[in-house]
Amino acid sequence: MNRRGGRSESKQCLNQVSSDFLSNTNEEQSALVSSSSSAGFPSNSLKDEEIEAGVVSVVGGIEQYNYILIWNHIITKWRENVSIWLTKDMFVDVIPERCSELLDSAFNYLLSYGYVNFGVALAIKDKIPTRPSKGRVIVIGASLAGLAAARQLMLFGFEVIVLEGRKRAGGRVYTKKMEGGNKVAAADLGGSILTGTLGNPLGLLARQLSYTLHTVRDQCPLYRADGKSVDEYLDKKVEAAYNELLDKASKVRQELSPIISLGETLETLRKDFSVAMNDEEMSLFNWHLANLEYANASLLSQLSLAFWDQDDPYDMGGDHCILPGGNGRLVHALTD
Repeated sequence: MNRRGGRSESKQCLNQVSSDFLSNTNEEQSALVSSSSSAGFPSNSLKDEEIEAGVVSVVGGIEQYNYILIWNHIITKWRENVSIWLTKDMFVDVIPERCSELLDSAFNYLLSYGYVNFGVALAIKDKIPTRPSKGRVIVIGASLAGLAAARQLMLFGFEVIVLEGRKRAGGRVYTKKMEGGNKVAAADLGGSILTGTLGNPLGLLARQLSYTLHTVRDQCPLYRADGKSVDEYLDKKVEAAYNELLDKASKVRQELSPIISLGETLETLRKDFSVAMNDEEMSLFNWHLANLEYANASLLSQLSLAFWDQDDPYDMGGDHCILPGGNGRLVHALTD
């Protein structure tokens, strides 16, 4: 990033920003950190794509620190009202004028990479040029990702053509409508759960469309093969043992070969610590293993012990939710 003001003015700028931002309350600081982490960004460092984009002149130090603070203020402002068109002018009362280059850098990055000013809100639709001024782009696949990419490219002034092999849009997201008598119901046959709503672009789309999300309950009662409820004490006992074995597996992963699977490790630990040694406990333990396979979309025998949870830092916070009427409503909104 070029510095028109010179080193001394830049240092003054940075000190000013740091002073202003550090005056925030602990709750405000926590909210800012939450903004970056829920968007899949580290709270105190830069992503590779930010470094490649040259958002700061030197990686590390006070300039990077203040860039991240400004970045967080921008994205927090956007999430307060995702139906507006965000502009840099909205931050002139917060960011000192002498720090305009850091503001430009953070705002342009967030805008160019689609972290702000995206979606289906009327204020954003109105910004799509009626006559494309740039080249033509072909997007292959009308999945949610393909449709979002097409809209973003149109916003940037490109003429976009979306090619889809099926007779419908949505990719792995497909909502099946069922009718009987005078009743209509919908069921998602593909992607169905929004796993965290903080920073989730699908959650932001739902907000723009004023769709109410239904929170998935934390409680998950288990039933035996005969239809009777599992004993509550036994249920908690096996779950606690399962979680303890996962913790032990995490501790020994650095000592074992990276080619060892998570499933092999858990089975070895289960036997070593005499967990689930009767049929009923083993049935419950297997349920937790199956649930873990569901969450990872893979057999535990095919998951690396060393790296199976490497995406945990990028998990989105907030409730897990479903959209009444199905996620096809989001697909329809993006194709409109």
